[in-house]
Order: sequence, then C-alpha cells, then structure tokens
Amino acid sequence: MTVSNLAERFTSASTATAFLASFVLLSACSDPTDAPTRNFRRPVALAATCLLGEESIDCGDPAVFDTTLWILDADRNSLAVLDPESGRHLDTDPTVPGFNAMVLGNDLVDLQAGRGAEDVFVLSREDRELIRVNAASLEVTRQAIGCHSESFEIVDEGPLAEGAGVSVALVTCPEPAGLLVVPLGDDYGSLDAETLDRLDLSGRPVLLDVSSDGSTAYVVHRTAVHGMAPRLAYLSQVDLATGDETLAGLAPACRDGLDNDEDGFTDHEDPGCRGPDDVDEDPDPAQTCDDGLDNDGDGFLDLNDPDCGGPDIIFSEFHLVPWPGCMNLKDDDGDGLTDAPNDPDCYGPTYATEFSPAPRLAGRPAVSPDGAWVYVPVSSPPSVVAFAADPLERVAITPADGPAPNPLLDWLGLTDVWLSVPPVAVLMTRDVDVETGEPGITRAFVSLASGQVVRVVVADEEGAPVHDLDLSDDQLKSSTGLPILRVDGEVVDRTVDLHAEYPSLGPRTVNSVPGATDDVFNYYGIIFNGESGLELSETWKVTYEGAIPGAAGTYGFFLVSDAVFKDPVVELCSTGINVGDHLVLEPPPPACLTASEEGTRNLCEFGLSGVNSTEMDLVELDGYGTLGLLASLPAPVTWVVRPASTWTVVGSNSGFLHNQVESAGECVEPDTADSRFTGRAFTSLPKEGDVVEDCPPLEDDPDIEWRRFTNPAFSFNLYPPCETDEQLDSTVLGVPRDLELSFVVAGGRTPLVVGPGGILQAMTLVGTRLYVADATSGAIYELNTADMVIDRTLY
Repeated sequence: MTVSNLAERFTSASTATAFLASFVLLSACSDPTDAPTRNFRRPVALAATCLLGEESIDCGDPAVFDTTLWILDADRNSLAVLDPESGRHLDTDPTVPGFNAMVLGNDLVDLQAGRGAEDVFVLSREDRELIRVNAASLEVTRQAIGCHSESFEIVDEGPLAEGAGVSVALVTCPEPAGLLVVPLGDDYGSLDAETLDRLDLSGRPVLLDVSSDGSTAYVVHRTAVHGMAPRLAYLSQVDLATGDETLAGLAPACRDGLDNDEDGFTDHEDPGCRGPDDVDEDPDPAQTCDDGLDNDGDGFLDLNDPDCGGPDIIFSEFHLVPWPGCMNLKDDDGDGLTDAPNDPDCYGPTYATEFSPAPRLAGRPAVSPDGAWVYVPVSSPPSVVAFAADPLERVAITPADGPAPNPLLDWLGLTDVWLSVPPVAVLMTRDVDVETGEPGITRAFVSLASGQVVRVVVADEEGAPVHDLDLSDDQLKSSTGLPILRVDGEVVDRTVDLHAEYPSLGPRTVNSVPGATDDVFNYYGIIFNGESGLELSETWKVTYEGAIPGAAGTYGFFLVSDAVFKDPVVELCSTGINVGDHLVLEPPPPACLTASEEGTRNLCEFGLSGVNSTEMDLVELDGYGTLGLLASLPAPVTWVVRPASTWTVVGSNSGFLHNQVESAGECVEPDTADSRFTGRAFTSLPKEGDVVEDCPPLEDDPDIEWRRFTNPAFSFNLYPPCETDEQLDSTVLGVPRDLELSFVVAGGRTPLVVGPGGILQAMTLVGTRLYVADATSGAIYELNTADMVIDRTLY
C-alpha cells in the first residue's frame, strides 16, 4: 500500500479518523533516518494486505500491487503497520514521539488477514477476544470468544462461509475441545460468545490451518499438559461441511495419543509399548508376573514371586534394585504424578525414567494451495511431517518406495523431511506462470531455530510428491580433518610424531584418489562414497572393543543352572549384539576382582554363544574361569557388551549401524539387508606372522590383508600398530581396549538456504517476496524466493 493509497482510505473514513489521518500522513511522509531504529521488540506474526489499483487482491497474486505489512509485537501487545516499499511506519499516535503501534490487548498470539480482505484480525489469548482492525480506517472492533485460544484462520469460502453468508473466523478452543465459528458480518463485535457455533473435536486443539477452498481444517493437538512438558499428540483433519474428524499421528505410535491397535489402550497404557519411541503398539507381550514362567530362576512363579509385589501392585519377577524411576515411589520429574501407571511418561513399572522426551510441536500446520499436502513442523527429531490430504495419510518419505529414498535415514527411523536443526515455522506456496497462469512446483519455506530459511520441494509441476530439500546448485564434497587419537582418554598428538605404536586410519595427508572419474579425495585414509544424502554432518568414533551403544544395563540377572544372562528392560536384538561378543560386568562386583601381574583384573567377562530377544547364552573364556562365580554374584548387576578383537564405529547421529531385527523372538538379519549397515571394523594385519616390511605399513603393501571398512557414508582401512627394533625389524603390536580414533564429518549435501539469523517465528508471502520476522532483533527481512537471498532489511 503506498502512502497515497493510505491517504485515500483515510479521507473516505469518518471525520475523527480523517483527523487522525492528517497526523498519520505527516509522520509517514517524513524521511526515514539514515540509521535504522528498532521499532519492533518481539514480532511473532505477520500479515499482508495488497492492492491492485484501488482493489484489494490476494497477496499471492503475481500481478503488480501495493502492499501493507501488519506486524504483531508480542512484547508491546501491539499491532504495527509498515509500508515495505518505502520502509515507513504508520504512527498511530502522533502526540507521542517516535512511531507508535496500536496497543490492542494482552497476550496477543496470532494475526491473520483474509485473502483480498480489507480487515486484519488479532487474537488475544488472555482477553479471550478476536480483534478486527479495518485496514483503511484502523477502526477496532472486539469480539468475545470465551476461550483461551492460540490460533485462528479466516475462511472466505466453503461450507462455513456459505452457511453464514459472510466470511468466518475459525478459532481453536482447547477446553472444551473444538473449533469456534465466528461470523464476520455486520453484527461482529456484538455476538454472544456462548451461542457461537462450535465444531466439537477430540484432544486439545492448539494450532490450525485451513485449505484454500475453505472445505477442510487441519488442527494439531496436545495431550493434557502436566508439569512443564506439553506433548504433541496428533493431527485432526476436519471436514467443515459435516464436522467429521479424521485423526493421524505426528509422533511414534506409542506417544501419538491414539489407540493405533484398537485394543482399548493408548500409548503408555498399552502393554505393546516399550517406550515413547516405539513405532508399534503391537504385540502385547505377556508380563513376567503373568506368563507362567519362572523368569528370574529363583524358584518362584508369577504372583508367588515376592518381587511381583502382589495382585494389586504387579512389578516384575526380577529383583530390580535400585528400583527404576517408574516404580520407585517418587515423583522424579516433578509433574505431580508418580510411577506407573499414573505417570503417562512411564511405560510400565520397569521403565527407567519418568522424564518425557522434549516436546515435539514446533509450529502450526501448513496446507498446500491445492489442498493436496499438509506439513507439520516438529522438533524432536527435527523434521517436517508430511501428509497426503485425500485420504489423510502420513507420507513415509525415506524408505526405498518413498518419494525421497534414503536408506540411512530410513534405518534411523527418520521417515519425514529430516532437518539438521529444529524447524520453527512452515509456509506453503505453489509457483504460477505469470503469462499462462498455469500452476507449477509446490514448495514449502521452513524457518529453522538456527536463524535460517530452507526451501522444500513438496511436489513437481504435475503434483507428484517429492518432499525433499531443495539443493543448491553448488554442491560440496563431504570432508573431514585429521582423526584424533585417544589412549586411556588422553589425546595423543600425531601432528609431529607418527606414533606408529598406535593404529591409524591412514597417512596424514589429503590426496586425490587415483583412477576416480570425479574429484574424490582420500582424507587421512577416509574416502567418502559420494552419496551426499548418506554423509551426515556428525562425529564418528572408532573404538577398539568399544562398548556397543544400547547394549548395556543395570538390571542384569544370571540364570546360573543354564548359564544364561537376562536384563528385563533391554531389547537385545535392537542393540546389534552378535554371537562371539563379550558380556562384561562393569563395574565388576568384588567377587570378580583378582590380582595379576598387570594389576587388578576383572574375571567377570563371558563369551556369547547365543543371543535372542530376551537373553544371552554364556560360554567361559580362556583364562577367565568365571562361570563358577555366577552363584556368588549379586543380582542385579551392571553390564555392557563389547565386540572381541573388533572396533566399533559409531556416529553421533547415525549411531551403531547393524541389520539385526527381532523375528519370533530370535535376532536375525533380513535377506534384503544392506551390507553397508555395519558398525564393526577390523584391523588389517599381515597375511603371515606379525612382521611388517614398513612401520607403519604402506597403503599398497601386498603382505597386509587389508580389511576395508565400508558403511553408507565412507570407507577406511585400520592400519596395525607396530614397532621397529634396533635391527630395524618391524612387528605388529596389540591394541589396548577403548583406544579411540575420532573424526568430524562435514557433510557435502548443501540445501538452498538463506540465513537472516535470530528466531524466525513469523513468515508471510507476497507474490515472490517472502517476509520473515526475527523475534530477537525485531528486524523484518524481505527474501527473494527465487534466488533465496535477502533483498532488504526493515526495522
């Protein structure tokens, strides 16, 4: 909106408004200062109204138009008005020095403008009002809504607008759960909040978006809030003609608020859920106190076992001491709820902790302009959940049959649009050819907690799903620095001395790989495989006989007569334990300690001759003789599993890769398993004896049996440690347990990104210009959506 347009609107308003307009125009026409002055404290929402000549139009129209930005400032509880072309602010109180925004109420949380509307609307959560501001006259009208709402949408067409004969506002109400329908007609402001139409919903409606045709609303819900951790539950698709509600989970099945297996139990109450990240509420396993077995081998069965606690307080046959957080009679997380089944963060009495995962909800849902897709930003793990709208179905993006296959992310359970940092807000748009008016690519703009905005390709010109980050034309190669060597936890400096007495991943140089058809480099022995989507930015630790992540516990028990070890709270198959690994009691009970020439030795280390989903079969290791100690060991014990004569390769994001799954209680690898999914590496050793010609060996030494490690991201060899005596004979040395080589990967996948900085909580799109508000600096950034660059900064 230009200043002249604004003048015309004020001239046509009431006398009092016209009087105000003269002051407005005087301040608006003053020249901007050379140094920008911060006028916004915490902008949390943006809206735009647009003109084509004197006609209000949709701000998504690609035609030439005048624009006015409306900025909701949460700290000042005010609505500011800005002409983005000139950078001038509308001063709503010229009697006070500086530019003054409109103070509207308390706890202002949302701002919307209808398509082509001449009004903007502001939601006051504390005052329980929806406030209309006329874009021309700034006249304010307040309408009571009767509930503490967090979001609303203006609906200009569709069954609700047609039924009311005017546009309506659709407002979320958490208690009682539903959507209020507020007509925006002549009697707006005098409507009785108690008699407003309501669409009843399940759950606790929080944030919403509405399809462009006004037919369907999408609402995200939170479950009941306790303590300081409101948890996201699910998405509702609401047919605005009938009020019918369809539900879909936004989190794993065991914390999505839904009864997915329809057995009458939800999330923590469902015996098929072993934890909040369990993706399936099935199957429901028999409980140890009701399965007809003497699970802990103490001679007592089910409720006859005193550890079960009796018919009213059933715990577990295993003597769990100290008690897990969900049966310790304490409110560990301070939420006013204690233990299972009262605390919904407890998945049974043997669950270790009452503390819930971080809240997942990051922002409101976004519906594509054609109504085909719905995006919901979530924070843990950082991603955008994508849904097909008809019928409502969550899109699994990264599996082999998904629109953007990625075997690593799929293995990690990251089947959504994965982001490196949590999202803050999402805005959907679809390209339109200016000349023909034909629709093109559907995109989403996602602001991140890092202060950046990335672009996601939602669907191609034909509407086929893509759901992948839009990548920069300048893709980089993944890289890393010189690996860090740690021995006994201390860093060994290899920048000057080779320290050949310790293993390495290769020479201390970066070289081109001979024969490579593209620019491929060997980084200190590490060669990336060239699939940037599998080469995540993360830290990798290569540890000799390192403890396998997740293969550890504090409630281990021995069934002495069978030489079997069990831990009732650990799923063994999911950890990747193999036959041949070693079970180690750490720290060792006193009965396990004995003196030796090397010092105190832990005798409680056992070989594994069998592994299934619930137990490990033990064999005695040469030189240990510890199976005879089992009867004298306390229960429970703390334990870890380590591979024998093998290295673990663990990524800070990727974890310990393996293909092992549970099938009918057994740990198996599917026939379709990808051989690259491994977290085990082996030292390359001489083919015969322990003598090497060079110390350290050369990378093309034919006398070394090179055992190259390859995972989805990279490959390397582990060079053996060696020493050279006075006769210049070189021999291979042993490797101490827990020796570690670590390196940081800088992933080469380069999304198309622009980084204004701060907390980018609000976005609005005007043609091809994306306006983004930084809630920390108060700046409004104008982004060019084609090139993803900052064109201007407004204050």
